[in-house]
Amino acid sequence: MDDMLKSTKENVLIFGVGQYLYEIIDYIVRDYNILAVVDNDSCKVGNFVICSDKKIPIISPSSIGKYEFDKIIVTLYFCSYQYAVYQQLLSLNIPSKKIYGWGNGKPFEYPLVNGIMKNNTWGKFFFDVNLVSVRDVGTGVQRVTNNLYRNLFTLLNDSLVPIRWFGELITAEAYRRNVIGTSFNGTERRVELTAHDKLILADLSLMEIDYFLQEAILNGTETYTIVYDLLPLSISTTFSDGYSKNFLSWLECALSKSDHVLCISRTVADDVIAFYRKHEIKRTKQLNVHYFHLGFNIPAPRGKVRPEIKDFVQRKNVFLMVGTIEPRKNHVLAIQALRRIWQNGEPEVHLLIIGRDGWKNEAFKSIIEEHDVSEHVLWISNASDAELSWAYQNTMALLYPSKNEGYGLPIVEAAYYQLPIICSGIPILHELSGDNVTYFKVDSIDSLTQTIETWLKEKNHPDVGKIKLYSWQDSAREVFNIVRGQANPYMVLSP
Repeated sequence: MDDMLKSTKENVLIFGVGQYLYEIIDYIVRDYNILAVVDNDSCKVGNFVICSDKKIPIISPSSIGKYEFDKIIVTLYFCSYQYAVYQQLLSLNIPSKKIYGWGNGKPFEYPLVNGIMKNNTWGKFFFDVNLVSVRDVGTGVQRVTNNLYRNLFTLLNDSLVPIRWFGELITAEAYRRNVIGTSFNGTERRVELTAHDKLILADLSLMEIDYFLQEAILNGTETYTIVYDLLPLSISTTFSDGYSKNFLSWLECALSKSDHVLCISRTVADDVIAFYRKHEIKRTKQLNVHYFHLGFNIPAPRGKVRPEIKDFVQRKNVFLMVGTIEPRKNHVLAIQALRRIWQNGEPEVHLLIIGRDGWKNEAFKSIIEEHDVSEHVLWISNASDAELSWAYQNTMALLYPSKNEGYGLPIVEAAYYQLPIICSGIPILHELSGDNVTYFKVDSIDSLTQTIETWLKEKNHPDVGKIKLYSWQDSAREVFNIVRGQANPYMVLSP
């Protein structure tokens, strides 16, 4: 029976050996028989990828012809890389119907482009969904992009056109149809920008921004680029290798070629202005810097909360941390502060951590396995919305010791649930929270330890209910007013 099931699987090749391959290969192997992995790097060719105890050979593109396959799945993340590989495979006489990308847990066909979208007398608002339309992995940037599009659509209707880059600017009609809940016929159109249009770059397309902006400049289209933060530059060691370099190129392109930049907070706007002046960005005309407020969604909790979480939270003095496990979030610092509190004679202090497994988190994974820590700390890497909502409502306070943020969504979520907050005193959190939370000195174990000990002794804490909350409708309306020219810039920077 197992052999019969295996025989029904399609045979596939995978193109690309990189970080995203290892994230998705376990999903691919469930539904497909993987024959080989293809890569252009000759240093990788001849080696193997290990998956489910199976050794999968890494081959060069010139060896593709030796295999009989149903699909070749390109796992590269950036659209420009995907397009280059797509053209390469076509040059090897591989039929386009056999070439697929990978996104949202399944292969997808590359777009069929037929016709042109161009406006000669009236304008469209073209909205970049370059990455999220292909692979939505739920990052903060993607959540903002999705929510802004949905809420701007209610204001602009069909005048708002989602687009992406695939060798040229094309519509992302499949994305739009998915948002509005109608069927898609499989055909996209090539986009020709005009001076009547406006281009909003919402998705963080590190490798494709120059294509978007060059096309806009050539056609006199006004451009609005959203900047989420400058953290890959200010704390570069907390990001994966190479990311900071690509981000720097993206930022310099955005500041030198965009007409407007829209920052997600006043703090980020101030950082952008300082960067612009320090690096003496060269422009031919002024740059308008704006900021707007991010909204947030509290999903209707559906589903059960696993007993493991409920049993843990029944303990005394359970704090909550929410966020991806990566160095910037300072999970290790929080555990070290709690360890000092245990050593100081207060063993009944516990920490529930909710956050997906991230990057550069070896120190966290090591300390959480230590005996004294494992007794007091529970990490849930795959919490449901219902479990997250329940945790906000049943823990003692939110701990948010982040090194730096562009925004800080858990602060807003905790405020919604009236959960007291202890957080690092970084500028963005002062902007968001005012005097309505308890601060400690950023990156200081001593300060966090003393702050928690004092907080536990006090009966009255700052009122998080006074924190101003914004809906995504509010956020979209602010962006709408900026793009329509109905809101003055925060700062106008001279060339």
